[in-house]
Amino acid sequence: AQIEKRLRVVTAEPEAGSDGAAQAVSMELADGKVHCVESVSGDGGTAVALREALVKCARALPFMGQNIPKGFSAVKDACVAHTWDRVAVRMDEAVEVLVGKCEGQTAVRVRGALEFWSLLGFVLVHDDWLLPRPTAMIDLVRPLVHHDLLAALKQTLSRGARPAATPDSSADWVVPNFAALARGEQERVRVMVAQLEHDKLLCEGLLPHLRGWKDATEAERDALLGVLVQFGLLVSHDAGDVDGGGGKQKDKRVWLCTCRMDSQKGAATSYDKKQWQKFAGA
Repeated sequence: AQIEKRLRVVTAEPEAGSDGAAQAVSMELADGKVHCVESVSGDGGTAVALREALVKCARALPFMGQNIPKGFSAVKDACVAHTWDRVAVRMDEAVEVLVGKCEGQTAVRVRGALEFWSLLGFVLVHDDWLLPRPTAMIDLVRPLVHHDLLAALKQTLSRGARPAATPDSSADWVVPNFAALARGEQERVRVMVAQLEHDKLLCEGLLPHLRGWKDATEAERDALLGVLVQFGLLVSHDAGDVDGGGGKQKDKRVWLCTCRMDSQKGAATSYDKKQWQKFAGA
């Protein structure tokens, strides 16, 4: 209810030079349908059922079948069409780019449009940052939820400088340049990876080595971490008792990586249970 209220506030301001209805567009499914392909043997019934369920869910989304400012649609189209070279973009920079691509749209209206689409999940706005491709977050979560982190390090190390046998090998989702690190740095990284695998603790010092994260600036990493905290995938943790491979993490941040929590009944370690009860307020 609060999100829908905010959506209505964002869309309430008329566009400059508009006559109201003439500048509005209706939120609808393209052709009233979605497209599904069944990739397993069968009569197609699964795809039909899934298509019907998706259409039903889509039509229940906020603002479906209602009018929104035409400029909002133009901003979304421009955001999709633009080639963004970063996962996270400073809001001022993104607004400047989109104002230049959307005729008649002011910076204020573009910001309002981005907030509108963020509330609906088409983009993500966090503090003063825009994530124009929310799906790009998948590549940042991959190393955090990898099923066997330490085995990935061993595989990368044993391969040395040789390329992976298969493109985008899952071992390279963790620390792709592990073999190139100095021996002391390898040990430090190994300790932090072990803590992530066994205790679900992510040390800030590991981020510059992880796939995807290593290519981001410190400011970009802060923004991306903020998004994961906002979604509950990371929870701030006391760094005092955590070994970051070079002693206690007194000057570094640490997070409990809740997206690594074991889902099978009885599979969690005693550490997992105790810490999760603490953070869940149990």
